[in-house]
Amino acid sequence: MNINIIIEHHQDGCMIFLEDFTGAFTRGKYVAEALQKVEKELNTYLLWRDHQQLTESIQMKNIIVTQKEKSNAKVCDGDTEILFHKELEPLTYAEYEYMKELVLRSAKDFQTLYESIPDKNYYRNPVRKTFYGLVPRTAKEMYEHTNGVTNFYLNGFHLQIDDQHDLYTNRVLAMKLLDENFKSFNGIVKTVRGEAWTISKILRRFIWHDRIHAKALYKLGCLKWENQIENPFFFENLLNRK
Repeated sequence: MNINIIIEHHQDGCMIFLEDFTGAFTRGKYVAEALQKVEKELNTYLLWRDHQQLTESIQMKNIIVTQKEKSNAKVCDGDTEILFHKELEPLTYAEYEYMKELVLRSAKDFQTLYESIPDKNYYRNPVRKTFYGLVPRTAKEMYEHTNGVTNFYLNGFHLQIDDQHDLYTNRVLAMKLLDENFKSFNGIVKTVRGEAWTISKILRRFIWHDRIHAKALYKLGCLKWENQIENPFFFENLLNRK
């Protein structure tokens, strides 16, 4: 099984995207570290997307780098700006509908995970500042931050919804807005704040961002409440990570 990957790197870190698995990613200080996490990420992603596991181990010879770019984004803090080459291509309507379904499922699963956290204000980590401000520490802060990027991503096409302060509701509204503008924007590249956007990139970024904070949210919950926490993303072994 060949796995196409895209590498975005900065002087302080590296992010690897699994090109054919929308929103799947790994991170590390170095490329080698991020590569070591590819198999686990893909297995988790397939369980979430298809309820299937990998049937064979991934060998390094089967990992193909299709794009590699140096980034101005603080990759070490979970930032990204890369536009995949394939995201320059227009989507078929079937491709768009499939990606949209994943975006909505991701939001619904994030909501399920969040609602299973008994104390939304519980935290373990010390205060830490990053490029976008203070890193979310509590479940409530993670939820609000994840919900808060909705209009940031839509602004890639100068679109905006009225915030309903509910992640899934806002995601549905966002997808309806993209539906209304799909024919006008499909295959078009817009540049906002120096970053290039396409409809494909917006959809990918929603799922990618959900996964970043869902992993942190799941780990936070499991360390305190263990088996009480829902696991709709099928994350594995997070309790053993340092």
